[in-house]
Amino acid sequence: DWHDHDKIDEFFLVLRGTGYIEFESGAKIDYKPDDLIYIPSNTKHRIENTSSVENEFYFIRLDA
Repeated sequence: DWHDHDKIDEFFLVLRGTGYIEFESGAKIDYKPDDLIYIPSNTKHRIENTSSVENEFYFIRLDA
């Protein structure tokens, strides 16, 4: 689902699975295990699993 984090920067470390993060602007970032992704606060995005396994992440959220 589309969402954002008000005044919270988000990092996530991909542990398992592949997919992409899509931004409201239309940009996409593919991810795979061991990738570290940064999403600035107030950036509308969604995560899409493109693999046949359940994706696992560590999410780290920091006040912006």
